[in-house]
Amino acid sequence: MSKKAVKNNKKFKLNPFAVVALVICALAVIYTATTAWLTGEPLNPIRFTTLEDFDYKMNVYFLQDDGTKIYVIQDSEDKGVYTSLSGAIELNYSDSAAPNYVSRLRAEIKQLGNGVAFSRVRVSHEWLYIPSGSTEETRLQGDVNLPYTINNDEFADSRMTDGYLYHKGILDEGDGYIEVINGFDVANFDASAITALSGSVELSVNVTVDAVQFNRYQQFWGMTSRPWDITT
Repeated sequence: MSKKAVKNNKKFKLNPFAVVALVICALAVIYTATTAWLTGEPLNPIRFTTLEDFDYKMNVYFLQDDGTKIYVIQDSEDKGVYTSLSGAIELNYSDSAAPNYVSRLRAEIKQLGNGVAFSRVRVSHEWLYIPSGSTEETRLQGDVNLPYTINNDEFADSRMTDGYLYHKGILDEGDGYIEVINGFDVANFDASAITALSGSVELSVNVTVDAVQFNRYQQFWGMTSRPWDITT
């Protein structure tokens, strides 16, 4: 080691305040990592976020074993079944025979507005947990995914990137309903971590449609390329 290096090394002193700050930061990171699944914003009950002058209709229903459909939303109108006070859709996750079991959910949209648009759909969900002996709700987030399958012919799946399903084409007002959610990957659904909790847990979902003029998606959606043009 050079004399200059030795000299500079001798001048270095460890600041005790800096050490304390680093320890606090480290603990904060650990705490955040271990408790992130217990936090989250309330589920947004808004179903339509149209950024331009477009009008959409939506059907959300539970597909039964005999092929019948129990509509929660039909032609964008609430049917008064399986919805919470906030407007979110209530799902059953523990009884596969329940009419509103999580795997039965389906959704489809159509565009009624002026002109043509690029469209995207977001399926949000939340788990509300009330521990035994408590009346306070806690939002569980990020621990159990809902593996819905989508209409891949019509939509590009960008859920792992920004949470959206992007329609690959341009929807015109004359187009009919287009299926968005068409199934559920039961083999990749594991709610054992939820059912093991002591207390009650409720599961809700919300389906949101977002649309923009087809030549303005870069500005409104903040992207330089369309997800359905990206190959992996």
